[in-house]
Amino acid sequence: AGPPPPAGKTRFELRGSLPPHLEGRLPRRFEIYTQHSDKLRRLFGMSCGGLARSSATGVPFEIRCWALLARYQALYGPHDEGAGWHMALMPAVFAALAEEFGVAHELFASPLNCSLGAYCSVF
Repeated sequence: AGPPPPAGKTRFELRGSLPPHLEGRLPRRFEIYTQHSDKLRRLFGMSCGGLARSSATGVPFEIRCWALLARYQALYGPHDEGAGWHMALMPAVFAALAEEFGVAHELFASPLNCSLGAYCSVF
């Protein structure tokens, strides 16, 4: 398991084995800021009716989160080479859009950067 994650970070670590063709090609662990982990846990809970695992699949939050982070790495590269190409509005702008115009859905967001309760995402 190794040493604990740095302060302010949460670790998601894959346990068990991967299929042979993937072993050694995917990271076994990801560390993200705890505020992001908390947001993902809250969104997961909302989508699962407050349960700790998906009622449709029985898959726990930690496994879903590891898979999400692996998809991010596949898109951005192992050293974040592809990061920074997206654009986003600040949460205050989304709050104003929701209040002034009734906007309730984001069309291009991700679980890590969404501001509204509903969004479309490649993830």
